[in-house]
Amino acid sequence: MLPWLFRLGFDMTSADVWVNADGPVIGAARWLPPGRPAMRVGPTLRALALTPLRLGATTGRFLAYGRAVESMRARVAPGPHWYLAGIGVDPVAQRQGIGGALMQPGLDGSARDSVPAVLLTNSELNLSFYERHGFRIVFQGETPIDGPHCWAMVRNPT
Repeated sequence: MLPWLFRLGFDMTSADVWVNADGPVIGAARWLPPGRPAMRVGPTLRALALTPLRLGATTGRFLAYGRAVESMRARVAPGPHWYLAGIGVDPVAQRQGIGGALMQPGLDGSARDSVPAVLLTNSELNLSFYERHGFRIVFQGETPIDGPHCWAMVRNPT
């Protein structure tokens, strides 16, 4: 189910997708620049129709999670910002600088536009990676109540 959900997220989000440049794709990041609509209308409508068919009884929890994430994002970054909508590197290729390189387009955009870079993570294991790239925890909570714990992190432009 996770590959389908990730594909759905990539289709719906009007973010820029960055991948490693050499060889097969082993890492990707989605950065949403400020001022761009967060969602693409056509894929979002398709997702609204297909999600209940794929997720069944868990659809409500999935949608509640999405609302909670967007609410947390709006709380910590009400103004323009670069948003890291997702990042991942194949575990066998981690700790080789690929994740850091995939962070760079959004960090450069944040500095150029003089706006913060923002991300949310549900994994405590990711915190030190993001902190090494200048992000600081500004808020944490459940997404939604009784859902996964989430850390909201912000990096102010340099």
